Amino acid sequence: MKYLIIRNHSGLFCKYGELGTSNVKVGDTVEAGQLIGHVGSVLNSKMIDKNALEYIQKLKEKNPSMLHFELGEDTPVVEDNNYIGGNWFGNKGPRKLLDPTEYLSSTES
Repeated sequence: MKYLIIRNHSGLFCKYGELGTSNVKVGDTVEAGQLIGHVGSVLNSKMIDKNALEYIQKLKEKNPSMLHFELGEDTPVVEDNNYIGGNWFGNKGPRKLLDPTEYLSSTES
């Protein structure tokens, strides 16, 4: 499992990446506060070698986890040459990718 894409009530698409497992399947209706999955391991340590970026090499033995979140007006991109390891680099992200800060602040309990 790598990601889930959920279209919310306002029509925006939320992409939750770096997931290990999912509690929902295609076509399910998701309610606010519902557990949709569990975060997985960010890195596959077997694939990290001396050619990896230094900060990645430092994380190799720590087995870090994180949730990657994207918010967009259009269906999120799932495959792209500029989309590497769950991150957009520089200004190469999709034009319709939104800053999620306000969205996340408005959904706090």
